[in-house]
Amino acid sequence: MEVAAGAQAAGLDVTLVEQGGRLCSRTLPIAAADWLRRFHVSRGVDVRLGCSVLRLDGDADVRSAQLSDGSALPVGAVVVGIGIDPSTSLAEQMGLQVRSGIVVDRNCRTSVPEIFAAGDVAEHVCPWHRVPVRIETWDNANRQGAIAARQIAGSGAALHLVKPVQALGDDLQGPLEGASDRSCTAPPWFWSDQYGVNLQVIGAPLCGDTVLAGAGGNATVDSPLFIYLRGDAVIGAVGINRPREMRRLRKLLAERPDLQRDALIAEGFDVAHAEPALCS
Repeated sequence: MEVAAGAQAAGLDVTLVEQGGRLCSRTLPIAAADWLRRFHVSRGVDVRLGCSVLRLDGDADVRSAQLSDGSALPVGAVVVGIGIDPSTSLAEQMGLQVRSGIVVDRNCRTSVPEIFAAGDVAEHVCPWHRVPVRIETWDNANRQGAIAARQIAGSGAALHLVKPVQALGDDLQGPLEGASDRSCTAPPWFWSDQYGVNLQVIGAPLCGDTVLAGAGGNATVDSPLFIYLRGDAVIGAVGINRPREMRRLRKLLAERPDLQRDALIAEGFDVAHAEPALCS
């Protein structure tokens, strides 16, 4: 999305081909993803959802792209965003437990107690998502790196230890130690800047069952704020050009991870309008 915004701003014609039914489905709920699609379309980007590239044609250079919707596009440059596969071969050779990544506990300790892992490669039980996840963000890598360093240096006594990682088991559907305890875990956070617009995501909005659309009192079509609840607990938020509110929410959730809807109202957030989250 950032490349599309940069290319369009540079005066290029941009076609964005997305195989899924919405943009950023791994990170954005439906309401926020739909806003992002409309925003890019308004800037002149041709967004093709539910579409894929069948082949690229050309000689030394790519000249055209054949799409699954039957169309062919003249192409001058191709950018392919396919995500990452974590490099876990060394961990596997050393006998570490590996699933979607190198399995670690809250202190970034692997199944071999003397070995630590942090960042995009590390799978941990996230109490905000309630399942083991790998979080591929700068903030998470920065935070986990500091946690691992404190543990290695022997100064992590103040951190709350959880059940050894070997005891977590392989059944990801069952209850997991620490999965409902957010008391010492700051919410995940990342941002993206597109066309000078700042998008921020806090917590696990995809896990919400209710969205407080337009929460915050002064939300507009150009700067929406979506706050997501699981039951009555605030589980995450998506804000577009709402840095002040997102900064407040991030601080509130770090200090009060069990923040409830009533407490959010007491903090001055307008949460009168609620609707099903439709995150999936």
